[in-house]
Amino acid sequence: VWDYFVKVDSRSCCNKCGFSLMGYNTSSLIKHLENRHTDTFREYQEKYEIAWNEKITHSEEKMNVLGFEAEHPYQNRKRRVQGRLNKNPVHNFFTRQDSYSNCNHCSSHMLGHNPTTLAKHLESHHAEQ
Repeated sequence: VWDYFVKVDSRSCCNKCGFSLMGYNTSSLIKHLENRHTDTFREYQEKYEIAWNEKITHSEEKMNVLGFEAEHPYQNRKRRVQGRLNKNPVHNFFTRQDSYSNCNHCSSHMLGHNPTTLAKHLESHHAEQ
């Protein structure tokens, strides 16, 4: 993305229109290209895709040299299945319902399924159990 912007003090300035953004957040810079300079954004996407493919190819070649099987480096990465409970044992004390976790010991309904939040509920309300 830095082919299209220049860093000036603590700001990022667009080379095409001179628009100045505070900081160096590349996500904001990419969004600026997408909204204001669609042709440049498409060019950026093509460059990014080429660079990413080269990185993957280089990783595969490196793995071959080291004697690993030639498979995609991210192929065996386990993906989280949406709607599936995490393996954290704290989930055994709750029933999952849409975006809520319902405590099996009381009538509490917690927003989300974060294990830390659920564990804190158990510690504060059900320490004796």
